[in-house]
Amino acid sequence: RRFVGNVARSAAELDRMLGDLVTLARMETSTLAGERTTQVSTLITSAIDRVAPLASARGVALERDVCPGLHWDRSLRCDAAALSRAIGNLLENAVDATPGGRVSVSFDGEARDAITVDVVNEPASVPREMRATLFQRAATSGKQKGSGLGLAIARAAVEAHGGRVSFVEMGPPRVRVRVELPR
Repeated sequence: RRFVGNVARSAAELDRMLGDLVTLARMETSTLAGERTTQVSTLITSAIDRVAPLASARGVALERDVCPGLHWDRSLRCDAAALSRAIGNLLENAVDATPGGRVSVSFDGEARDAITVDVVNEPASVPREMRATLFQRAATSGKQKGSGLGLAIARAAVEAHGGRVSFVEMGPPRVRVRVELPR
């Protein structure tokens, strides 16, 4: 029974990894589903809802930072599933790297030509040698589990929308990842 259980878990992991590779290839070739106008707050809420159980299990406070006067009804034309997954992958990675800490997501939609989404986790740090390859395939530190595809999928989804994702140097104990999307 134990052997069969191990084989089943391994098969499920391979299936998940294959699905991630197919998703990454689709994003890297800019093959997006039908684009439609979507509120940024909907993308963020969907991503938070997906990651909330993991955050709860890890004892991580998962928060949406809302600045007073910010217009949460800003929208953009996009593949909502792809961008929601990208934000979710960023949140999931932040939660994994911050057991017992805090992860927040915020956005700035006040600029006319771009929308900026920030994911901040603390306490956290990114090893200097990982910073240049953070959003590449199979970029993992030795401590983390996973395939190393989550951040690559996030990068590919954002770039398929003409945007960019970057690590913003803040220094320990805080890490910020910024997504910039054109309107």
